[in-house]
Amino acid sequence: MNNLSVRLAKPEDAKNYSEWLKRDAKINYVDPKTVSYRSSFTAVVDQDDKPSLMQTAHPVLMLEAIATNPDNTAKQNALAIVEMLEAMKRVAKDYGIQEIYFASEHKPLQKMAEEHPELGATPVTLQMYRIKL
Repeated sequence: MNNLSVRLAKPEDAKNYSEWLKRDAKINYVDPKTVSYRSSFTAVVDQDDKPSLMQTAHPVLMLEAIATNPDNTAKQNALAIVEMLEAMKRVAKDYGIQEIYFASEHKPLQKMAEEHPELGATPVTLQMYRIKL
């Protein structure tokens, strides 16, 4: 019949979800910590009243393009970027968001992110897609 419906996961879904995630680990980017985020939820697609697919979701803060004053020195840019990242961390925490993403081909920003672990930035190597609503 293929009657499809979507609902929030129930405790009795946990066993299937765990097993299915392990089985599909090679095609998923499973981060087990995300299910414990206070803003996370898991949805279930039921097909004919039987679980067919499960997915955890959580909001993230996606940083868009930066624009720096062309008169800035490299040091001024670095200080400003660090200040902006710290401000964005505060915004994320205020909204209960646990992860911040940004994409950049800006070599000085990449170098700063990679050479300063105190910033908390780690490279993510995965294919990303965007759905604009």
